[in-house]
Amino acid sequence: MAKKPPPQLLLPDLAMPVLDGYATLLALRQDPALAHIPALAVTALAMRADEERALQAGFAAVVNKPIDVEHLQSVVREMLAHSSR
Repeated sequence: MAKKPPPQLLLPDLAMPVLDGYATLLALRQDPALAHIPALAVTALAMRADEERALQAGFAAVVNKPIDVEHLQSVVREMLAHSSR
């Protein structure tokens, strides 16, 4: 799926048809080469319970749609800084 070169960050959408963000994250976590990569959930599901579900599923952060580009850039920078430590 996402092996060569491995990505530094995953940004799956939680509500995609066929393979949603939860299924994507689960599949990637089962691959030892990809399991360590941080994941940022992108979603139009903006309720607090939706965010909590995503965090409990293993996403490091959640960004709601419509996307605020400056906020997304800030979250991505922070996640990449932590993942490189």
